[in-house]
Amino acid sequence: MHKKTSRIVFVIIMGFWALHHAHAMTIQEELDLGKVFVRQVRSQLPIVDDQDILEYIQSVGTRLLEHVPEKHFDFNFYVIRESTYNAFAGPGGHIFVHSGLIEVMSSELELAGILAHEIAHVTCRHISERIDRSKKVNMATLAGTIAGILIGGNVGVAMVYGSAAAQQSMFLAYTREDEREADQNSLRYLRDAGYNGQGLLTILKKIRKVNWADVSDMPTYMMTHPGLNERLSYIDTALTANPEFDRSSENIDSNRFKKVNIRLRALYGDSHQTKLFEANLKKNPDDFLNRYGYGLRLAVSGKRQEALKELKKALQLRPFDADILRDTGIAHFYDGHYQKAISYLQSAYDILPHDVECQFFIGRTREKLGNIDAAAELWEHLLTINPELSKLHYYLGNLYGKKGNTCDAHYHLGIFYEKKNNTRLAQFHLNKALDVTDKASKRYSEIEKRLKSIQSPENKTKHNAVG
Repeated sequence: MHKKTSRIVFVIIMGFWALHHAHAMTIQEELDLGKVFVRQVRSQLPIVDDQDILEYIQSVGTRLLEHVPEKHFDFNFYVIRESTYNAFAGPGGHIFVHSGLIEVMSSELELAGILAHEIAHVTCRHISERIDRSKKVNMATLAGTIAGILIGGNVGVAMVYGSAAAQQSMFLAYTREDEREADQNSLRYLRDAGYNGQGLLTILKKIRKVNWADVSDMPTYMMTHPGLNERLSYIDTALTANPEFDRSSENIDSNRFKKVNIRLRALYGDSHQTKLFEANLKKNPDDFLNRYGYGLRLAVSGKRQEALKELKKALQLRPFDADILRDTGIAHFYDGHYQKAISYLQSAYDILPHDVECQFFIGRTREKLGNIDAAAELWEHLLTINPELSKLHYYLGNLYGKKGNTCDAHYHLGIFYEKKNNTRLAQFHLNKALDVTDKASKRYSEIEKRLKSIQSPENKTKHNAVG
């Protein structure tokens, strides 16, 4: 984080400490605020839209939540493409982890530790207790200010500065008591889910190692989660005094974490990741995971022929790995070899039929091969299983446009832009769809509701165009 920027954020946060100590928000108020909060974050930050990564993060979170009493929200987990070490929980059970923090993790235990701690902040209602319930601030403004503080950096400062709520009595940095309660609960969640509590300790130590000379360099995580040294001390003591928190972990597939970690570094990491993969392969050329990661890295760098060579080497080491088969097929797709692409993609599908990305690219390949109806049928089916997968709406909208089906084309494009927080284009396409939709149909009523939601006061914020 830039020194001047982080200093401003810190001053802003400290200025919010004059909290009115109002009663915590109701569950419904926090749910409503959470929806707006997510839209604010999505409009300002790059969210990793990768099903392999997101499904894995969600699976770890779900494993923890199975042992959490009194869940007031349906929890959702997101990865922000940002190199800084940060994680935060927004209102309504929305938990965000920066990709940079996941990149430095060495095991699922560390990921589980961070997620358990953020889940605990939500279940303990720490977030709602930190929010002033002043009726002078509308929901969109409040959500923008919360997001700005938790996100930090240049984007965070802009969001706070653009908000009238910056003048309100609101402070979102947790107290030391909040942190202690969250850590105590997270250790119980980890234990009950079969995780060793050491993961929480080791990832917090990694966060502490970030170099910062003064408050202007302080990582956002340490600003919003105070007392890190104190936390490390009592967590270490708790693990020593309670063997139940430090027992061996159960049912953890270490390769799954390694593959997700490598995928994140390869596809979404910075440029130095290429050299890291090359160095690791020199040490161990038979490491199929690093070979796979290097292939992905080359592919995202535009070196498709070299990428295919590496991916096929990885397949020689691991011939029935569905992920490598799928990504080899995707590389062939982008190289314009659609018959080869469909062959690899189909092989991957036969091994792992529930892989969403594989099915998505089978649809794209079918479209390229001229089988538009089969592509549309597949993507419509995928939407029933994954309604939040916004890119399906984009591709369906364009596909129906090619078929001359303007009703379905505008409908899907409208939903796509709605999910991308682009009000202008969402309204344009949904109104076009409404004009050609039967007024007696369920879709007509659905489109009307969507338009009404988009036009509501809390959604009248600045929207970014989709790139």
